Amino acid sequence: MAGSAVEICNLALANCEADGTIETIDLGNIDPEDIGEEERLCAQWYEPLRLQALRDHEWNFAVNDIALTALASYVAIDTRWAYGYQMPNGVRFWRIINPVNSSPVNFRIINDDREGIEQMVILTNESNAIGTFSRDVTDPTKFDSQFVLGFSWLIAAHICGSLTGSRVNRQHCLAMYGSFMPAAKADDANEQKDNPAYESETIASWHSART
Repeated sequence: MAGSAVEICNLALANCEADGTIETIDLGNIDPEDIGEEERLCAQWYEPLRLQALRDHEWNFAVNDIALTALASYVAIDTRWAYGYQMPNGVRFWRIINPVNSSPVNFRIINDDREGIEQMVILTNESNAIGTFSRDVTDPTKFDSQFVLGFSWLIAAHICGSLTGSRVNRQHCLAMYGSFMPAAKADDANEQKDNPAYESETIASWHSART
């Protein structure tokens, strides 16, 4: 749907009912005096909000399944967990350990530096584990339409106040962003048969283990 970051930002500006559009968010070679408020705000918010939108849902265009590699020399730090697996390359957001039955698989992710070499380790009680994660997809041509539309409203939520005051408010933009999450989940359900409860339950377990 979108061919560039600029197109997504211009959708965000339209959501804000802003008067203008932009031609770039790469401001490194532009004289600061020539940078408009729209360019500055879009450049400031695009990247962190892209990552937030990517994290907020298990988007099909970014998701991968992988058989995890067991750490042969792994010695359990916490006896609640029977297995330690190496974090795969290319992971931006870890999602789940895929269950072999109807029960969600609990896990914990730690930074293990006991041997002087830091490595991320996935702890679980699942043998021969297969995991699901999201890659960091930066190419807008790979984004699906639900992501693009939702992402544009998320950007709008952070720039509207500075550009248009109260004409379009932040809460409306965030509500519009949220409206694309159920639509995305429904679309994904048509493409795969994974139980969507697995992600929320396992991620909750992960966060509780980290705190």
